[in-house]
Amino acid sequence: MNIFGCQKLSVDKEHSIWYNGIKGGFMPFKKGVQFSKEHRDRLRNSQLKRFQNENIWNKGLHWADKIKKKISNSKKGKQKGSYNPNWKGGEIYRNGYIKILEHEHPHSNKKGYIKRSILVVEKKLGRYLKDNEIVHHKNGIKTDDRSSNLIVLGDSEHKSYHALRRKRNEWTQVFRTS
Repeated sequence: MNIFGCQKLSVDKEHSIWYNGIKGGFMPFKKGVQFSKEHRDRLRNSQLKRFQNENIWNKGLHWADKIKKKISNSKKGKQKGSYNPNWKGGEIYRNGYIKILEHEHPHSNKKGYIKRSILVVEKKLGRYLKDNEIVHHKNGIKTDDRSSNLIVLGDSEHKSYHALRRKRNEWTQVFRTS
């Protein structure tokens, strides 16, 4: 026995391992250690004996195609939409924006969601937005979708607005530090 409560067992004449009797056979394998054939067989047999006592009912079990089809058909459509326990009314929160489920909308993503701010502006305008039009939040809060807070900008206008704002912030930081 050593100070860790492990006893030293010899594997070969030249190699040895530490056996922890408390944890039931923990063997730290060291890189480059070669075990004899007899020792490898003992390890393999001990692992097999360990798993024989456990009840692994589906180990190696292959389902028949007929049964697989029945299982998949029984689960189809059961968890979609409002039947799903995580359903929140078709409204999700992604990247700071609130998105609404609208499959029929021409600008919805592949899952059928569109930003709520776009829907509010389109309702106000009475038409769909063009491809080069962007909805901008005046106060910078992405979840504030009041029609008074939203404006429609062209793509270039929107980029120049934010570039000007960035430049203005840089200048204010320079004057604050000096």
